[in-house]
This record gives sequence, C-alpha cells and structure tokens, in this order.
Amino acid sequence: MVISSVQPMNISRLFSIGVLLLLIPLFFLNVKDSHDWGDDFAQYLIQARNIVEGRQQTDNGLIMNSENNVYAIKAYPVGLPLILAPIYYFFGLSIFPYDLLITAFLVFAGFFCYKFLSAKINHSSALLITLLFCYNPLLLEIKKSILSEIPFTAVLLILLVWTEHPFYRKKYSWLITGLILCALVSLRLAGLTVIIAYTLFEWNAIRLNLKNNERNSHYKKLGYSLFLAISLFYSVNELFFRIDVPGLLKFYLTSFSSLSFKGAENISDYYTQLKFVFPFFGTSIPSFWIFAAFAGWLISFIKSPSLSEFIFPVYSLLIIFYPYSDAGLRFIIPILPLLIFYAIIFLYNLISKSKYHFLILNILIVFLLCGYIRPVSRIISSQYTVEDGPQKNTSQELFSYIKRTPQNTSIVFCRARAMSLYSGRPSQYPGKNQTDEEIHAILFKQNPLYIVLPKVNGQNEIIDARMEKYIEKNIILYTMEWENDAFKIYKQKNN
Repeated sequence: MVISSVQPMNISRLFSIGVLLLLIPLFFLNVKDSHDWGDDFAQYLIQARNIVEGRQQTDNGLIMNSENNVYAIKAYPVGLPLILAPIYYFFGLSIFPYDLLITAFLVFAGFFCYKFLSAKINHSSALLITLLFCYNPLLLEIKKSILSEIPFTAVLLILLVWTEHPFYRKKYSWLITGLILCALVSLRLAGLTVIIAYTLFEWNAIRLNLKNNERNSHYKKLGYSLFLAISLFYSVNELFFRIDVPGLLKFYLTSFSSLSFKGAENISDYYTQLKFVFPFFGTSIPSFWIFAAFAGWLISFIKSPSLSEFIFPVYSLLIIFYPYSDAGLRFIIPILPLLIFYAIIFLYNLISKSKYHFLILNILIVFLLCGYIRPVSRIISSQYTVEDGPQKNTSQELFSYIKRTPQNTSIVFCRARAMSLYSGRPSQYPGKNQTDEEIHAILFKQNPLYIVLPKVNGQNEIIDARMEKYIEKNIILYTMEWENDAFKIYKQKNN
C-alpha cells in the first residue's frame, strides 16, 4: 500500500543520510562485553569456533544419546556462524566485538526499513517510523545478545525492498531473489515461512496477470528462485558443512508434535508482553495495537498487496503455533517493523481526510517515541553492569574449577551448551519429558559426573528446580564437591 507521492531523488538521498546519522548512537547503546546465560548464543559461538578450527558443525560438546537428544539440536544453519567466524578468529570469546556486529546489523536493518517505508509513505514519516523501530526498548535489550533475529530481520527487509525495486522485474532477478531466500533460511529455519509467503505473493501476481507471457514469466521467476534457494541451502548446510539438516527438521517437527498445543498460551503471552513494543500506551491498552496492526495490514492487503502483506500473516501464524514462547518477544522481531508500520497505517487512515494529515501523523509518531524515554534511560543506566552469565566472577570461578577436572568428566547443567563452550567439558541436560527414573538411568552410566546447580537464593537469575529436586531425592548417591556464592557442584559417587 502506497500513501505518498514520488518525491525528488535528492530529498530521498538526504533523508537516507539522515537515517544513517540518527542510527549511529545505537553503537553506544547497550553494547557490552558480557552476555547472559541464554544457551543459543553459545551454540552459535561453538559453530563459529568449529568453522575456524575445521571441526564438524555438530561437534557442540553435548552428550547426545537416544534418551536425551531432545534437549538441543546438534547444529543450527550456518548463516550466523559463518558471519561470526572471522570475529571468533581474531577475538575469541570476547563479547564486545560480537555486540558491535549485531548493532551494525540493526543499523543495516534500520536503513532498509527506511527504504522500504519511504516507498509507501512520505520521507519524514518513514524516518520517524524507522526510529520507532530501531530505538524500541525491546530491540535495544535484545541487540546485546548474540542471536540471529536481528541479522534475519535485516535480510528480510532487503528482500522487501528488492521485490519493489525496478530491477526485480528483469529477466534474471530470480538469481538475487534465490540468494536472499537462501540467506534467510540459513540464518533461521523460520525463513521457510518467508519462502511460503513469497510463493503466495508470486501466485497472486500470476492470478492477477491475464497475459500468458507475463504469467509464464512469473512461473519461471518463482520456480527458479525456489530451486536456487532450496538447493543452495541444502548444498551449503548439509553437503558442505554437514549440520544434519534432516535431524534439524526432525527436532522442530518433534517440538510441534511432542508438546501440547500452545496457540492460546502463546497469544496470551505475546499479548501481555506487547506493552514493551509501545511502552507509552502498552501498560493499559496493548489490545489496541494488536487491533491497529491487523487492521492496517488488512487495509494494505485489500488495496494493493505487496510481499510484506503475505509475510506478516504467515510469520505471525508460526510464532502463534510454535510451542515455545518462553523467549518473550524475541521471535516477534522479524515482523516488528511491519507491526509498527501497519499500526501507523491504521492511524493514518483515521486522519487521512484532514488537511494536515501528515503533520498530525508525525506528531503522533514523535509522541510514541517519547514513550521510549524512560525505558531507554533505564537501559543506559545499566549498560555498564556485567550481565548475569558466563563473564560474571562467580561463573568464572565455576569454569575454573571444572577445567581442573579430568577431561572425560561429564557435566550436567541447565545451560549445557554454554558450559561446554566455556569449560571445555562434555555437557548435558535431561530432555523435557524425562522422569527422575529415566534421568537416573542415564546419569548412572557416566563416571566421573558432576551436577552443577545454581543456588536458588544465589547471585544469579537462573534456577534449576528440576535437578534440585533430583539431587534431594538421590542425595545418597552424590557428595557436595564445591560451591561459591552462586553455584554448587555435586559429584556422583563411584558406581
């Protein structure tokens, strides 16, 4: 949906430069040299290490067997590890350069967000909406983490800009489209939803074109693009890096089938947390922004559907039905710019008959930006604190002790991949559905074995009630070996 007229090229360039200048402060906001205990970042760094050291991508230090292999996948697609590998080569496990890289991707995403929006709305509103996206407190919190959501969002916005570029209509545009689609799936398997949305988008174009030659052109563009994306993804990830694509697909399909349906629970969680997207109003009326976003999407879809109008609902269905909402609003990030844009589209349609509609719209967006002042101030005040994670002193003491254990020691820890990365010892954690008896049968086979428990009232934010209960029940089989202010280690007695 386009709600602005074409403006002079020099104005567009001026605003593009302005966007980049206004996004530079992101490099000074919440860029840290420490990370939280999130386990996904450790997997990405392990795979980056494996690329640098010539190891198999599936060599993640986790103890895998038929009983506990549901805890984590062996390897993610190699998109982000490939990007991280040069940084690992030069800086190892120092977090700061990785945070700078993720911030650079956010700036990149912001620039293409502006390019996407400026084709649909006037330049000043597009710039303000871009700031509303990039300085969102949710995004500022997440950009300190080494995760794939922000790079994925940047590439997704490139795709949206590309499909509306004049070159997209050229004969060999499918080459670029296929490469972008492959990059998306290689960054996150959720990129498959983009492939589905792109297929629907092209089918709609085919349906609307009455001329046979134009239909044939769309058929070829769609077929070639999908073939290139899928074959290149499989070749790079399975044939070259051997990440075990079938195992990856099986893991996610098992997640859907083995866990109970969580659609209603996910909707409830996202509804509650949506206040962080629009913090000024969110505490009182998050439902308004949900309604506004989907109403704005419907308006855009009815008037003139572009690729974004297909991506928004398809990706939304994924995060609603995927049985894991514990990561908060992290999964919403790829459609966050669309969520904000469609909400603004709805508001614009309410005031479009006014003579000063763009002025009113811009004032409203600035009003929303003012809602960021308090949460962003809190982020600034805490950005020099050490995250509760591997870089904390108590965690470093823990790793130092474990590194003195025998090389064949098995470690049980609720952040097994982080433990493997920082201690260099084989690590594991029981699967979600295992009973205490099943856990005991697995652990009893391993010797020496250490169970690391975070102290419930200790100096950390992670808890492990499950293994705490297991130790209490089987305390006769373990001895307290070591502790500090945040952790305690139990050693399994000789079998």
